[in-house]
Amino acid sequence: MKTLFKFAFFSLVLLMLVTVAGSVLLWHGIHTGFGPEWHVHINGDDWDHAGDLGDWIGGAIGLAIAGVVCLFVVPFVLLVGVALPVLIVGGVFAALLTGAIAAVVGVGALLTSPFVILGLILFLALRNRNRKVQA
Repeated sequence: MKTLFKFAFFSLVLLMLVTVAGSVLLWHGIHTGFGPEWHVHINGDDWDHAGDLGDWIGGAIGLAIAGVVCLFVVPFVLLVGVALPVLIVGGVFAALLTGAIAAVVGVGALLTSPFVILGLILFLALRNRNRKVQA
């Protein structure tokens, strides 16, 4: 598990560095010009500059809202819209078939897995590794 987590972490860091390098090169090309044969056209208009500070603030707010929606709202909607009916059906089956409580617990664990994965990542990132065993 440690090797997989390290591989995923370093892959993410490498992807972020490549993204930053590409963004810097694109930003440099926009301000200095890509050359005589390069033009950036959006809806038929030439794109000369990236915009004012207000555009960047608005874009950052929009990205923050989109991140909150992706991290919290989508899993809650999936839980309420999909998981709750499946859990209710599983509860009915458990009531009909005695001893099927494990099925309800398994369905609940499967449907809450986005939060379990998020919690696992937070646990692995924030745990205290320097804990000493006391005899």
